[in-house]
Amino acid sequence: MSTDLVSTDLVSTDLAGGRDPASVTRRLRRFNRLLYGSIGVIALVAGGLTAASLGQGPRLVGGQLNVQAAVERAGQRLLLETDGAVAALPDASVVVTPAAAASATSDGSTITVTFTTPLQYDTDYSVRISDVTAEQTGASSTVEYTFHTPDPLVHFLRSTPQGDQIVSSRTAGGDVDVLAEAPSIRRFAVVGDTIAVVQTDESGDDSLSVIRAGAATPVTIDLGGPGTVDSLRASPGSNLFGYTFTARSTGYSAPIPPRQLFAYDLTRGQDYPIPVTGPDFEQFTAADWSFVPGSTSVLARTDDGDLYLADVVGERDATSSAVEMGHAEAFGGFVRGTTDAVLTEDGRSVVRGVDAASSSLGSPSTSTSTSTSTGAVAGAESGPVSSLAVVLDPSGTRLVVDDGVLERVTAQGGRETLLDATPGDQVTALCLAPNGRSAVLASIDARGDGMLEYVDLDDPSTVSRMPGREPDWCGRD
Repeated sequence: MSTDLVSTDLVSTDLAGGRDPASVTRRLRRFNRLLYGSIGVIALVAGGLTAASLGQGPRLVGGQLNVQAAVERAGQRLLLETDGAVAALPDASVVVTPAAAASATSDGSTITVTFTTPLQYDTDYSVRISDVTAEQTGASSTVEYTFHTPDPLVHFLRSTPQGDQIVSSRTAGGDVDVLAEAPSIRRFAVVGDTIAVVQTDESGDDSLSVIRAGAATPVTIDLGGPGTVDSLRASPGSNLFGYTFTARSTGYSAPIPPRQLFAYDLTRGQDYPIPVTGPDFEQFTAADWSFVPGSTSVLARTDDGDLYLADVVGERDATSSAVEMGHAEAFGGFVRGTTDAVLTEDGRSVVRGVDAASSSLGSPSTSTSTSTSTGAVAGAESGPVSSLAVVLDPSGTRLVVDDGVLERVTAQGGRETLLDATPGDQVTALCLAPNGRSAVLASIDARGDGMLEYVDLDDPSTVSRMPGREPDWCGRD
């Protein structure tokens, strides 16, 4: 009805204007052909776009990763969002460049990439996932995501004509920030934005204080009398630091055993130190000790070689006591990123897993010949040395410094030279980064000036040098 009315009106109008009815009809037919032809073209284009869409695999719309945590701890997750639900991913679908062990799973439109080990500092990474299949259409594609990891902030001591400074910098160098200064700082430990500082007075006795960011004055820790503080170590994840204290004999009382172990809980504000005791609730001489990573416990070895595991918070609250864990000739801390203790037993270096929750010590996983300076941290207390060794992983791979040459040595004896020290320099310490992917070599030259060399273990040609001593990597779990 509507079409006829329109046609009649058009014909009538054209007749009124003196036009031929046949011409009007031809014009209407041409209009209809153009109209329906356009509709057909649009339909074909829409169909083509729909087919192309159906044949296109999932596309990446966003990604999220805590890059700071990714360089500090294993098991960090990269979350990738796609524009549609994704089917299960093949086991070998994810490739990380530079090489890093990772796995990928999917849940709806989210792909989760889990990194098995901590990532390297200051590095451009590319994550490529192949065979990403749309759940509804079955079309596949490759998803790629790139990101950059941060350069770590490191702390060390620097000497000036006015005294000593605790400073911070990036491993690549650049600006240096002064965090604290005093006439004579012997060592320090960093826990978040808090620094524990050991200073020595003119009589040779030490004081221990805590400097908190934003606080007007430091908090002085009561040591119980004059003496010396050694083995200062931090456990950032537990907000604890610990130290050994040797009281100075006054000649008026019975001698106090040296190197008694204490811990300090930073979560309690201004508090008293926690004495760490053995199963008999008596303090002991701690020849070697370290925090068990990821816990509030310490593993310590006495002068007699007895190993004790103690939860310092439990000892403070009287809810637990130390447990004897066997015997060792030396204890060199823990392999970075693990709870595997580096022990010397019968003249051999072995690695044993420590379970703080169940107070158990695992079977040895490696066994290599060693010297007394093998450990997770080497030389930090002993001054200049000629040979040091640091265990890199439970397989027995080590970093070895011998006559100034830094090498990576496998359990099978394979050797790779990483760094030649400057002639005449004396090495004082070799320590690993918190993620185990870099190392710092501390040395002093003939004038007694300290130098720190930060080495990327994945790319040993990348070395950063800066004047300083007592790197903080040597004083944390």
